[in-house]
Amino acid sequence: MMQTTKFIFLTLILYASNQVIAKVDYASLQSRIFGGNTLRYNKYPYFAVVETSYSNVGGEYTMSCGGTLIAENIVMTAAQCIDHSTPRIQVIFNRFGSNDGDIKSFEAVDWEVHSDHTKEQKNVRNDIALIRLRDSPNINPVKLYFDGRPDEDDYVAVIGFGSTEYDESYNFLNEIYIRIISSKVCRGLFGDVLNTNLQFCTDESGKSACRGDSGGPAIVLGKDPSSDVQVGIISFGASECSTGSTVYSRVSGYENWIKERVCIGDNNPDWCNGIEMVGS
Repeated sequence: MMQTTKFIFLTLILYASNQVIAKVDYASLQSRIFGGNTLRYNKYPYFAVVETSYSNVGGEYTMSCGGTLIAENIVMTAAQCIDHSTPRIQVIFNRFGSNDGDIKSFEAVDWEVHSDHTKEQKNVRNDIALIRLRDSPNINPVKLYFDGRPDEDDYVAVIGFGSTEYDESYNFLNEIYIRIISSKVCRGLFGDVLNTNLQFCTDESGKSACRGDSGGPAIVLGKDPSSDVQVGIISFGASECSTGSTVYSRVSGYENWIKERVCIGDNNPDWCNGIEMVGS
């Protein structure tokens, strides 16, 4: 029988009340977006940094994750990023722009974690959440596909921020281009943990998401950011990021859940009306 891969959640506790990193496996902090390219300009304006502060035994903690603007004032991220008791959430855009004066920070006024989210390491399910901002950042949202994509062998851009193998300054956004693997191979890596109707995998040695990247997007690139389409949300991966195994929540698997919460007001995205988005 094939041995399944040990895996980790890809969130990262940045600091605690005593300025001590809290209960983190340092060996797994070697990289974020392992093996990727560093971006020195704002290629993905819809990308957001989700900062969650919460109380726990031992003090106050702050966690940073990725996220994306999917509607006028709604950000999508991983459930694990905000599934804490009485969290306080700030969402930051253009954190990695060329001009610090362009950074925009917004208060979250409401949020919802999928009610069936499970975060046990051997039963990761429904790792998706939505955050409603008090104000609109006036940024074009990323588009969404609900047609079942990505398919096996599709290539996606995976985006995250923070340290690389050689740099822990967390000053830049990083990206990789990577191929989706088959459901069969995916299940071989992660065993019964996977529901391939709701999740998909990438696996390429030396290329993966890593700690701190949860909630960030997997993107089918268009000709420019206005035609990029998000197909996945970074969820978890192998304990050694260099092995290259990463699992994503499949956006198309949550069409009804997303639409029931987003398509309820004015200025809705086109996909609320059933218009298919084509990334071209």
